[in-house]
Amino acid sequence: MPDLFKNMLGGSESLFKDVLVLDVDYIPPIIEGREDEQQWIASCIKPLFNSRPGKNAFVTGVPGIGKTLATKYLLQELERENSEIYPIYVNCWKNDTAHKIVLEVCSQLGYTFTHNRTTNELMKEIVKIINKKSAVIVLDEVDKIEDENIVYHILEDVYMKALILISNDSDFLTELDSRIKSRLNADVINFEKYNFDETYNIMKKRVEHAFVANVFEKDAFEVAAEKAYSLGDVRAGLFLLKEAGEIAESRASRKITLGDANKAVEKLKEFKIRSSLSFNETDQKILDIIKANSGKSATDLFEIFQKEGGDKTYRTFWRKIESLKKSRAITVQEVYKGPGRTTLVHYGSLKKITDYGRED
Repeated sequence: MPDLFKNMLGGSESLFKDVLVLDVDYIPPIIEGREDEQQWIASCIKPLFNSRPGKNAFVTGVPGIGKTLATKYLLQELERENSEIYPIYVNCWKNDTAHKIVLEVCSQLGYTFTHNRTTNELMKEIVKIINKKSAVIVLDEVDKIEDENIVYHILEDVYMKALILISNDSDFLTELDSRIKSRLNADVINFEKYNFDETYNIMKKRVEHAFVANVFEKDAFEVAAEKAYSLGDVRAGLFLLKEAGEIAESRASRKITLGDANKAVEKLKEFKIRSSLSFNETDQKILDIIKANSGKSATDLFEIFQKEGGDKTYRTFWRKIESLKKSRAITVQEVYKGPGRTTLVHYGSLKKITDYGRED
């Protein structure tokens, strides 16, 4: 009878040794496959060590290939190495307005007198604090910022800094206001997709640190690694590792099997929705308007947005449309009517709509 239970986990046992290693925000002790890119970013920061202004950088590439991870690792190292340089990291998806960004920077600088202060007032305090030393300022997902002027103020008013902008959108720089672009003068650092061996090794290291030894069967791991490589997104691979482990634990198994990995792959859509279609409040409001008015022109949608309390300019509204299009939540179609051209915005895909050609 005991043989029936020998391959089952006990009540207090777990397949996981350290589940946090599988978190997308976890920074491993070594960043695999990004040595050249990290060296380039580090070279932009290095002048600050000699009391000279650093260089600015634009870090780009598709999601899930280590842009944020590599940059955060450098900030972590910077904090250990030099107390005279402030390491500041702001996620602009979470902090998408100038006021939210300055509040986040104030928090990281330890400045607490923020209540009832305007954005400009707080920016002046930030400038005073940083200009006594220097700073590396990272604006991640910078394309989500609603007002680019905050970038201009950082460039203009903060003297001793290296500004690192991160975006999945490789066209972000070309769309910037010319006065910002000229002051930025950024090195463009493009992160290429990991090859299969790099993807495999990154995930293998995570398994070694996250799970008890020898619980992940080889064919199960290979399914997760191959799926992550085919998607070009290591974060999806981490999701699969964690999900497969939890599926195995739910049946009290001491091994993570091929069946567990295949079930995890079936659940991958949940990860994709959370990671790719998570919008901030303004994005979601615009998406809801498009959903209710699919097929209307961008101009008509902007008028509806304004009537429903939207306080953005048309330029900002259009940038949101572009962002939603890139995430594939909507489709934009150019239609010729009479002498002019109209931009129609549709919710979801247009695959079933065969022709929006010139109307006679």
